[in-house]
Amino acid sequence: MTIDVDKLLEWLGPAGTKAALRASKLTQKELLDLAKSKNLILSSKSTREDIASELAFASARTIDKEPEQLLLMDAVSLFEYLKEKAPSRRELTEILDRFGIQPSSEAKKSLMKFAAREISDIGMYERVAHRKNHKDDEA
Repeated sequence: MTIDVDKLLEWLGPAGTKAALRASKLTQKELLDLAKSKNLILSSKSTREDIASELAFASARTIDKEPEQLLLMDAVSLFEYLKEKAPSRRELTEILDRFGIQPSSEAKKSLMKFAAREISDIGMYERVAHRKNHKDDEA
């Protein structure tokens, strides 16, 4: 049986896809094989819930830049990029978490603007620190 995860995502979204995969009649091995076909690396001991979640949410990721690339962008460019890619709240929250940023309840209302501003600020601080260290090395 062949399952088109991308079509499920289009029809049901990530949460619906996860529920559909979890409730499907696919065996654990079939789910793992499906994950492998999507180049997802999961342990053979992964639970059905973990496999379904990874298939649904990993396939739904839209941000295709590495965190280091995001740090090089200014807030306006980053916001425009995020608007274009339209990531899920979960994907944005995961990226913020990678930078150790926990948005307040107020910031969650406009998560995309908050993420763009915070990531851009971290990048600016890193660039300034790098320049300072580079100047210190020259002295």
